[in-house]
Amino acid sequence: RKGWLDLDGDLVDECSWHGIECNSEGFIMSIDLSGNGLMGNIPYEIRHLHSCVYLGLSGNYLVGIDSSVFEMESLKVIDLEDNGVRELPSEFHPGSRVEELYLSYNKLRNIPKQLFHFQHLKILWLFGNELSSTLPSEIGSLKSLVELDLESNFFTGSIPTELFQLTRLETLYMYDNILSGEVSPFFSQLEKLSILDLDTNYFSGTISSEIGNCRNLTEFYLHDNEIIGQLPESLSNLTRLKVLDVSLNYLNSTIIDGIGTLANLEILRLDNNYRIDDDGNVESIGIYGSIPDLIGNLSYLRELRMDNNFVGGSLPTTLGDLKSLITLRLESNDLHGIIPTTLSNAVNLQYLHLWSNYLSGTLNSHIGKLTQINEFFLDDNELTGTIPSQIGKLLNATYISLANNYFD
Repeated sequence: RKGWLDLDGDLVDECSWHGIECNSEGFIMSIDLSGNGLMGNIPYEIRHLHSCVYLGLSGNYLVGIDSSVFEMESLKVIDLEDNGVRELPSEFHPGSRVEELYLSYNKLRNIPKQLFHFQHLKILWLFGNELSSTLPSEIGSLKSLVELDLESNFFTGSIPTELFQLTRLETLYMYDNILSGEVSPFFSQLEKLSILDLDTNYFSGTISSEIGNCRNLTEFYLHDNEIIGQLPESLSNLTRLKVLDVSLNYLNSTIIDGIGTLANLEILRLDNNYRIDDDGNVESIGIYGSIPDLIGNLSYLRELRMDNNFVGGSLPTTLGDLKSLITLRLESNDLHGIIPTTLSNAVNLQYLHLWSNYLSGTLNSHIGKLTQINEFFLDDNELTGTIPSQIGKLLNATYISLANNYFD
């Protein structure tokens, strides 16, 4: 009750209380008591705050929500992140006008179906709970939904087709669940979708060419699933894409011809698609073929990873055009030929991993221009000649490994 009493011990005007904000008429419009050590349940009497628009109680020890919260006729935002809430009320006020509901990092185990009657809901965060059922088909009723975050739960089964009725959806996070089935071609119906995160699940099959119709995608994550086959060429239609991560799958694919059209790409991860089973049998050879010269068009690229695949051919000279590149990891592939001197033009490189290939020729003195290098691994190749003295200019390097080559 700090700040609620005057020097005589009498209650002061509630509009001056800590965490309370009132409108011009003196009615409470905002409650922000996040991180205040509150315990127990939200009191029933809160329903009388008819002008309250924002209720922020995150970072407390609350365990229950009374249905009266949803009777607050002006309430638009409820933030109960990081509490100990185990269940939501089984009944909700049918006329609730809540637009944003933040319930991440609680202990919820189910979603009451009445929640799907919130026709004004735009943002729903449920990540980091204990939700373990299949995704309910009723989720398709939330027609106003713009952002849905279900990551780090225990959802199982496939994505219900009703979800693809959420045509206003812009961000969809399903990372770290137990979801399975194919990456549905119906994602193409979500024309406003900007971020699609399906990392760390059990999705299988190929990536449908229909994904190329999601032209507003800026981030597409499929890391650590069971995706197979060839990357669809239609990915080159996603010209707004900044992040493409299909690492740790079972792809047998070349790099798409149109990679150079993805001019906004900042992170490209195709790594760890070469997979073997416990008996040493090859399950997928991963990314194969050569790296196209057009890779040099990706002027915003900061991270390029194709390690642990079967990428062959030589290193394209256009890698040196990647002035924004910080991480280049191409280790454990089938690369041959020389290290082009133009690579030293990528002056912002900090992590250069080329070990375990078949690179040959000498190590050029231009390597000394990479003064930002932190990790420099060229071991297990077929390099010859003398190690240039300019390597001593790599003063920021914490790791330099040139072992298992044929240097003088």
